[in-house]
Amino acid sequence: MALRMSEEHQGAVMDFLASDAVQGFREFGDELLGMDFGPVFGSLIDPVNESFGSNFDRKTGPDGTPWKEHAAYTIQKMGPHPLLMWTGAMIFSLESRSAANRIEQLTSSSLTIGTDLFYAPWQQYGTRRIPARPFVWMIGSDVEAITELFADGVLERLSG
Repeated sequence: MALRMSEEHQGAVMDFLASDAVQGFREFGDELLGMDFGPVFGSLIDPVNESFGSNFDRKTGPDGTPWKEHAAYTIQKMGPHPLLMWTGAMIFSLESRSAANRIEQLTSSSLTIGTDLFYAPWQQYGTRRIPARPFVWMIGSDVEAITELFADGVLERLSG
């Protein structure tokens, strides 16, 4: 899995690549070459959505650092509101498959999930005036669970 700035989309996305996961399945060799991982990746979408959504409750970055509170200027201009939740569009674009600003690309060898809201990178990575408040990431236990789901799905397809 890799977090990256989207070259194709304006926003923040996370890629899940079959090539990264296949390393643990070397003993299956040629059976994995050309395998359609799409159904397996498709089964990961809901758990990934939940993981990203929980970051808005957690309000921390991947290293556990709490998100910085709103600046006084922000509160004065936009009123008090929960961090990254002024309209709810950001969390909606990550949790809802029907959201207009959602990035969800599923192929036979990859899954990309994120948001292309124009302000998402400002929050994810920060700017000179906006502190980074990373929201597209997964805690270790979620990574482990999703990796296990992927492995189970691949094994099922190999034996099926």
